[in-house]
Amino acid sequence: MTRLTSLFAFLLLLFAALTTTHAASENPQVTSPSQATATIGVLFKYQITATNNPTSFRAENKPSWLSLNTSTGLLSGTPTASGAVNMGVGASNASGGGPTWPLTITVNSGNPQITSPSTATAAVGSVFKYQITATNNPTSFRAENKPSWLNLNTTTGLLSGTPTAAGIVSMGIGAYNANGGGPTWPLTITVNGGNPEITSPPTATAVVGSVFKYQITATNNPTSFRAENKPSWLNLNTTTGLLSGTPTAAGIVSMGIGAYNANGGGPTASLKITVQLPYGGAPINSTISLRSKANEKLVCADLNYNPKGTLIANRTATGTWEQFDVLAGPNNNIVLKARAGGYVTTGTSSLIAKNVAASELGKDQYYQWIQNADGTISLRAVKNNMYVCAENSGAAPLVANRSGIGQWEKFSFVLTGKAGAQLTSQTFAGWSN
Repeated sequence: MTRLTSLFAFLLLLFAALTTTHAASENPQVTSPSQATATIGVLFKYQITATNNPTSFRAENKPSWLSLNTSTGLLSGTPTASGAVNMGVGASNASGGGPTWPLTITVNSGNPQITSPSTATAAVGSVFKYQITATNNPTSFRAENKPSWLNLNTTTGLLSGTPTAAGIVSMGIGAYNANGGGPTWPLTITVNGGNPEITSPPTATAVVGSVFKYQITATNNPTSFRAENKPSWLNLNTTTGLLSGTPTAAGIVSMGIGAYNANGGGPTASLKITVQLPYGGAPINSTISLRSKANEKLVCADLNYNPKGTLIANRTATGTWEQFDVLAGPNNNIVLKARAGGYVTTGTSSLIAKNVAASELGKDQYYQWIQNADGTISLRAVKNNMYVCAENSGAAPLVANRSGIGQWEKFSFVLTGKAGAQLTSQTFAGWSN
C-alpha cells in the first residue's frame, strides 16, 4: 500500500510539471530584433513580433517620444535627443503574457532635416528674407535652383534679395552638419507684383510766379497717386501723378507722395520743393557793384589785366569797370554784362568780360543767383555747376571752381543804376541748357 501511495504521488508531480511546461510553451515569445537604430528628427518605426499568435503587445520603460500600438505591436515616434534607449518588449495571447525581452534603440544625431516652412511670399521691388532652419545642429546651408535676385548666406542660412518680376519660384533648400548633408526640401516662393515704391526724385525746385510741374513715378504698375501735406497752390492729378501749380511765396515745401496699385498702397516718400524768387531774387534790369567778402573789395572787369577784361576783386571805389548790368536769362538764370564792355563769361582759368553777340550767348555766360542766409549772394556757373570764387582771398582773379560756399564764394552788392537794353526771349532762342 505504501508503494502504491508513493507511486501515485510521483505521477501527480510528473503530470503537474508536464502541464506547466506545455502552458509556458504556448505563451508568446518575442522574435523581433533586440537592437534598432533611430535618428533625431526622423520618424522611427519598429515592429514587435512574437510566436504563438500574440493578441496584444507591451513596452516597458519606453521614452516619451515613442508610442506603441498595443494591438499591432508597432512602436513609432520621432527621437528628440541622441543616446541609447534601453527598454523591454513583450506580447500576450490567450494563454497569457510572455516574458519581457530587452530592446536597445541607438539614437544617432543624424543629418539635418529642414524645419522652416515650405512656402513663402515676396513682393516685386521689396526686400525678401527667409531663414532656413534645420534639426541636428546644422553648420552650413545650401539652396538649389534659386533665382539670380536671391542670395544665400551659407553660414547662417538666410536667403535674401529683392525680386524683379512676379511669379512662382520653385527651389530646394538643405543643410549640413558633422554627419553630412541632409535631404533637399522643396521651397516655393510666390512673388506678387508688390505695392508701388516711389522712384521720382526726392527734391525739386520751383519759382515764385512760374508754373511748377513734378511727375510722380513709382514701380509695380501704379494705378493712382497721393500727396500729403501739399500747399494750397499745388494740385495733384491722382490718375497721372502730375503735381502742378504756381507758387506764391518763396520757401521750403516738405510733403509726402505715394502711389497705389492692385495690391494696395505703397509707402510714403518725402518730397522737398525749394521755392525760389524769380532769378534767385536777383535785381533784374539793374546795375550793381559787387563786393567780395574775401577781402571786402569791389569786383572789377579789369581792361588792363592779361587777359583783358579779367574779373578780380581789387578795387576800393566804384567806376565804370566796377559796374555790371543784371539781365534776365532763360530758365531762371541771369546774365551779367560788364559796363566796361562784354558779358561775364566762365573761362578756362578765370571769369572774363568777353565781347559776345547777344545772339551767341550760351551757358558760358549763364549764372544762378543764390541768396545766402547771412544776406550775401553767391554765383554758380551753369557751364560747370561750380561756385564763383575770389581766389586766394581776392588776390587772384575770380574763377568758377568751388563745389561749396565759403567766405571766398560770397559777395554783397549795391544798386548803382538801371541797366541798359534788356535781353529778350528771342535773344536766347539758341541757348542750350
